[in-house]
Amino acid sequence: MPTATCRWAAGIRFPLLILLGLGMGVQNAAARALAVPDLTTTV
Repeated sequence: MPTATCRWAAGIRFPLLILLGLGMGVQNAAARALAVPDLTTTV
């Protein structure tokens, strides 16, 4: 039995994960480019 209850929810799960991952990468790159001391990044 699938975890998604709606048919459209199952089809959008992986594209949404990709978009969220890309957004997180852009945020991490911006934090590194600013080079603020003691600014924590995901890496």
